[in-house]
Amino acid sequence: MQSFKIKLLGDPTCFLGCNLFRQNGTIWLNQEAYAKKVLVETGFANSKASKLPISSGYKAPAVSTAGEDANKGNKAYSTDIGKMSWLSPKTRPDLALAAVKSMFRYLRGTMKLGIALGSSSNYGENDLHGFVNASHQDCTGGHSTEGYIFFMNDTPISWRSAKQKVVAPIALLKKDGYSSTTKWIDNRYFFVKEAMKKGLIDLVLISGDNNIADWLTKPLAAAKFDKFRAALNLAEPPMALDECRSVEIGLYLNEFDDDDDNSDEIDEDVDEFA
Repeated sequence: MQSFKIKLLGDPTCFLGCNLFRQNGTIWLNQEAYAKKVLVETGFANSKASKLPISSGYKAPAVSTAGEDANKGNKAYSTDIGKMSWLSPKTRPDLALAAVKSMFRYLRGTMKLGIALGSSSNYGENDLHGFVNASHQDCTGGHSTEGYIFFMNDTPISWRSAKQKVVAPIALLKKDGYSSTTKWIDNRYFFVKEAMKKGLIDLVLISGDNNIADWLTKPLAAAKFDKFRAALNLAEPPMALDECRSVEIGLYLNEFDDDDDNSDEIDEDVDEFA
């Protein structure tokens, strides 16, 4: 049997591009350092901050496919989207729906925002709930935009905004049986239906004003967006980034023989960070 010696480095302060802050039973995650780097690379480090990641009434321009300049522009756009794809899915659900330039200006004023794990909950312990919404044929080609966000207690844990392939209304899921008009619906939607019948999940129709996922389907005015962001419970950590130790999480594994007596050394490492 092989054994390994490990060395504990204490609480991590940075992991997979996320800054970690821990205090009084709460862990904050943000990507302030990465956000600063992105703003420098894109030339928005000194730009005026925006209150919205996408302006109300924004319409996506058509993507040009002709000419060398168009190819360069499309490549630059793809690069910018790629930079943000490392940010939004991790700690920033408020950036799930955004326009590139407005997004960078908005990020300029909200770099410290992130997710707080272990904060107080209004729903009780270990409560999983989510919000789903879809706009109506707002994209080129007639597709709608769908969005969802799920919370564990008051903390967002999963979110997405994307074009919708099919539309399956709640009313259809609540009806029993199948018909010739619903055969095209994917089996996964009928899985949801079965889960409802077994009482594993519950679908409740709510108004757009109370649906947190409404922002993920279309741009909103500033007042409505502020309400949406407040519902996400995003927060700034109580300490500054430069106060956080710059030690990366690490684990050193060195194989040693079973006959070697390393227990004292390992115990010392553990006691150091206990």
